[in-house]
Amino acid sequence: MMKELSNSLRIACVATGAAGVALVGAGCHTGQSESEKAKAREDFQEAWAHRTPEEASHPKSMVVAQGRSPLVYQVREACTVHITDTTTGAEIVTAAGKKDGMVYVSEETGAFVNGNRVVRGPFAPGHRYAISIDTPQDEGWGSYAGRQKPPAASQPQGR
Repeated sequence: MMKELSNSLRIACVATGAAGVALVGAGCHTGQSESEKAKAREDFQEAWAHRTPEEASHPKSMVVAQGRSPLVYQVREACTVHITDTTTGAEIVTAAGKKDGMVYVSEETGAFVNGNRVVRGPFAPGHRYAISIDTPQDEGWGSYAGRQKPPAASQPQGR
């Protein structure tokens, strides 16, 4: 977690440096020399200028809830629901979830989708479970590439 946070702060410092704003006073310090900072800023600008959104990939499914039993999730839109025992890696069931349907996993009573039991329990005690939903793979996903001009410098307002 700390490594991720550290990397995020470094990325923020590079991005902020690329914008020409210094955050040293706020504690944002990478420990890099000026030439390393300049190279990192150049690399960031180069990567940003040449990003290729048409090559972006999107997940086929997404975990929406995970943990120990009982585990509950309310489906917002009709979709395919997967319930998995993450302790063993075994998929328990795949079923059609209805809009606003409830998905529920209980080690005592089983797995439920839309209020209907789809797999009878009991399941092994102490296992962890995941509920995932398939994401649409149609034209609903989109990418946008463009350039945005920086905002005009604001003038101090008189009182």
